[in-house]
Amino acid sequence: MKRTFKYIIGIIFILLLTVHIFAVAVFFCPTAKVLSVLMRHDVEYVPLAEIPEHVRQVFKSDGSYDFKFQEEGNVYDVALAKIMNLRVSKFFDDSEREELYLNMFDFGEEITGLQAASKYYFNKSVSELSFEEALTLSGVYKVFLEK
Repeated sequence: MKRTFKYIIGIIFILLLTVHIFAVAVFFCPTAKVLSVLMRHDVEYVPLAEIPEHVRQVFKSDGSYDFKFQEEGNVYDVALAKIMNLRVSKFFDDSEREELYLNMFDFGEEITGLQAASKYYFNKSVSELSFEEALTLSGVYKVFLEK
């Protein structure tokens, strides 16, 4: 009886510790790192302050920035997506949502975010993009969005 009780307490302790570590890692880990884990490759995350206003205006949708991480895949992926959706909806303000939104654009094979696309297509930082180049990236994004 004692052995069974110790076994059950041990399992509960391990489960609680795992949930605690997972929650702390997700809620206190920088958004760029969590996004890299979700996308399964490094994401060149750029702060909103480094993205020029004209570039932000080109990619601005209706201003709501309502998006959800896809809750599909294995248990780990679903749990991480659910926690990120909760994190974004409850703890991010509008500027943080916009920053995440601009860093999540998918431009094809492992080209995620405006910074990576700017470097890939124009060999320059997103902060150096002209209005015309931002429009071009917007068109490229729409091509990949429709796939």
